[in-house]
Amino acid sequence: MYYTMFTDQGCREYNEDNYGMEIHGESRCFVLADGLGGHGGGDVASEAAVTAVCKIFRSEGYTDTFFEKACQTAQEAILAEQEKANNYNGMKTTLVILVLADGFAYYAHVGDSRLYFLNEGHIKERTYDHSVPQMLALSKEIKEKEIRHHPDRSKLLRVLGVKDDSPKCDVSKPIKLRGNLSFLLCSDGFWELVEDKDIETTNRAAADTEEWMDTLSAMVRTNGEGVDMDNYSAIAVWVEDGDTTIENREDIRKKEAFKVEFEEPGIPNSVKRKNKKKLKLEKKKNKKNKKIKDENDTETLVEEDSETLCERSLGTDTLEEDETVIETNDSSLE
Repeated sequence: MYYTMFTDQGCREYNEDNYGMEIHGESRCFVLADGLGGHGGGDVASEAAVTAVCKIFRSEGYTDTFFEKACQTAQEAILAEQEKANNYNGMKTTLVILVLADGFAYYAHVGDSRLYFLNEGHIKERTYDHSVPQMLALSKEIKEKEIRHHPDRSKLLRVLGVKDDSPKCDVSKPIKLRGNLSFLLCSDGFWELVEDKDIETTNRAAADTEEWMDTLSAMVRTNGEGVDMDNYSAIAVWVEDGDTTIENREDIRKKEAFKVEFEEPGIPNSVKRKNKKKLKLEKKKNKKNKKIKDENDTETLVEEDSETLCERSLGTDTLEEDETVIETNDSSLE
């Protein structure tokens, strides 16, 4: 089993995303939460939820009632923090949990933080968001691909931290750990800026979870250029069942000859990107009766232009009322 954990606060002043990994015997539990409410609210709620879930798993491991107990305990932990801070409206969170135990993968979620399940580099399942546009997509009023840019995308129908409300986590069917399987847990700030096909292609092109995460997070930054980016976080997990190994992925890469091309904002390392930026800068300069003289000047200006990475707002998660960190680890599940 291999995993990499990543978070970045994006263009926000504070990071309200939180994640964790806990061990019980040979089982593993991965947790990711995206808080709502701003500093002193969302960050507290997401941390309380992740801590509560990890604590239960560490002491009890996975059981048939684990998700029910985990969500209820996380809810109680958040309500306790609300009571302490006298903040009942601005302290809520989404939650997604993945457990690997006894040869199976189990997962559950609440809110719009997602889990993607891939088999041999192809998405087989993903969680459905508890959001307004997801409901519209399920009722065929909009297409799935329209969720990412829907004006109500950030309006959530279900989260943890609503007083006098019993938490409702959706629990998915268990998955037998057989073959080259991958799981991606991510907050909406992450998945809204990468397409499903990019998740698949980068998975098949990557040599390990760290490379997969590096590529995806770079795509998020690229696609978020000029946007007031939300916090974005993810956990990448790869599992082999013993008959297959991590080396098999190299065969997949060679056989299918995948090549992932993308550019990071502010890094003029591609002729195509330089030319595109150069034309853009020339148009601006022509208005001021100026010209770009040489390539070095262009590179400097490209880097300056990239400072507009955090301009336009995508909005933040609300209820329908309403320092980059990378951790990586490799281990084996016997």
